[in-house]
Amino acid sequence: MNEIEVENLYKIYGKKPEKVFPLIEKGLNKEEILDKTGNTIGVNNVSFSVEKGSIFVLMGLSGCGKSTLIRCLNRWSTYGITYNGTGRNFKCLRFKRK
Repeated sequence: MNEIEVENLYKIYGKKPEKVFPLIEKGLNKEEILDKTGNTIGVNNVSFSVEKGSIFVLMGLSGCGKSTLIRCLNRWSTYGITYNGTGRNFKCLRFKRK
């Protein structure tokens, strides 16, 4: 049984993040989307599951979104994250950087 499930998680910074999804579907990259909308993609369509009792490692280059993803996991109830069979599913939320 999966202890944690993450499905199609996005984290968009900026005003009106809903404008970003059609551009992602068209295949535009992060820089093109920033130029067109002023929004920055922090996490783009991440899905994974972690089985109970297993060890999960998150690796990647500097600036690829590892810390952003961990922050999303820390706020699991407001994202498309399920913990032990419970959770809510939101495609996108708007946050301001501090």
